[in-house]
Amino acid sequence: MKSRFSAVPYLVNSDPLEYSDQLESSIAVLQLHRAYSLYDSKRYLEALDVYDYALCLDPDYALAYRGRGETLYQLKRYLEALAAFEQALQYDANGCCHLSGYR
Repeated sequence: MKSRFSAVPYLVNSDPLEYSDQLESSIAVLQLHRAYSLYDSKRYLEALDVYDYALCLDPDYALAYRGRGETLYQLKRYLEALAAFEQALQYDANGCCHLSGYR
């Protein structure tokens, strides 16, 4: 009899803590896209809350720091925006956070 989990064998054989970390990272990505939508709708305070939530899930998430910086900039909170951009660059291992354009 086939296991109902046979379609996702990585869930059955993986370490539960590793799976938990992967799940948190996936949720952080979903939150990032939610924050992008809020930002695009000019709902900056709500977007900021969602970026912060994504960073709680994945504290090394460079794109969330970058989005947070853009949002703080729109709110005219320039010193906080600068700090967020610096954190984005600190955690940016892939060079995806260049600050020339948003996303």
